[in-house]
Amino acid sequence: MMSDWRYRFWDLEAAVLLIKEHYSWFLPTFESYDSVVAKGDALRPVILHAFGGLYLDLDVECYRPADRFLAGHDLVLQAEESNGNALINAVMASTARHPFWLRVLELMKERVGSAHNVLYATGPQVVSEAYKTHGKLSGGGSGVPVSLRGHGMQKKLTPHVYGLGEFYLPCNWLSQDLCAQVGNAETKPAHLAGFHHWAGSWKIIQVG
Repeated sequence: MMSDWRYRFWDLEAAVLLIKEHYSWFLPTFESYDSVVAKGDALRPVILHAFGGLYLDLDVECYRPADRFLAGHDLVLQAEESNGNALINAVMASTARHPFWLRVLELMKERVGSAHNVLYATGPQVVSEAYKTHGKLSGGGSGVPVSLRGHGMQKKLTPHVYGLGEFYLPCNWLSQDLCAQVGNAETKPAHLAGFHHWAGSWKIIQVG
């Protein structure tokens, strides 16, 4: 699966070194996080800005190469609700040096005092807010409103947000019956790149 892609593993030492060398202004924020979940959230936009590529959580199953889902876009995000008012940070992709990730990091820095609430301080709520405020959006389509779904943001940039039922998200965490049906199906839907299983292991780590 995606054999021509390069996989890179990041541990804490490598993460701190990358931030220290290239994003030193963000280092105090990163080091202030007590939670490994918050640190993991914060590292994602750093890596995507520095190198580009496709980020997937460990509970995302790949059905097929993602290339055709990414083609023509310099930023690809995923909506988790049918109304499109929320994005997830479990599936994210972009070209290197995309300015969107700097906006995400700026928001994390602004919300550092709320690090106990990882969804708000470093998680999907940060990604959603950053996308809404990064520039004027346009687009639209069934299920997801103009505010998020489709193309837009800034001239010369070609972002795209996939809605619920597309890309890696055939179901959300509230529709467990549908998730089970998709996960157990012998034939993998052609319109999906994969399946986010919503394992929720971050909750266990956070509580533990």
